[in-house]
Amino acid sequence: MGMNKPIRNLKDGKTLLKLRICKFKILSSIDYISPVIDDILLYIQKISHKPDQSIIFEVKVILNELILNAVRHGNREDANKFVKIAVGINDSGYMVLIVEDEGQGYNCRCLLSKQKTSLQETKDVCSMKETGRGMTIVLSLSEKIKFNGRGNRIIVLKKLY
Repeated sequence: MGMNKPIRNLKDGKTLLKLRICKFKILSSIDYISPVIDDILLYIQKISHKPDQSIIFEVKVILNELILNAVRHGNREDANKFVKIAVGINDSGYMVLIVEDEGQGYNCRCLLSKQKTSLQETKDVCSMKETGRGMTIVLSLSEKIKFNGRGNRIIVLKKLY
């Protein structure tokens, strides 16, 4: 399931970081979200240095928001489409999470232009617009996020320990 895979700098071939990676692929149905999140959390706990339960909770929130967005908004719950998820953890305790759907993409410029704020600084999550709230939460719980040009793949960096 997991493997060590070096990520190399394309210019000089040096290893930038070594990740233990696990990949998942689910059909675009809400029914598959909870089981795949459980599998991912088990994988993280198995190969990492037992992150604190508050960190595990944050990872669960991130996973839920991103996979739910991919199923609902990206693939529009089309049962013929898939969501791909890759999780990697490096020796420094960082998790790299990649979630990709088969949708047309997301305009991420607005989200990326926002300054990162913590959940404690968010005055009232309940009063925020229904759309975009999940991505704001993901941004606040992550060290860094990045989208591909099309906007249908997100890469999240999260410190586990």
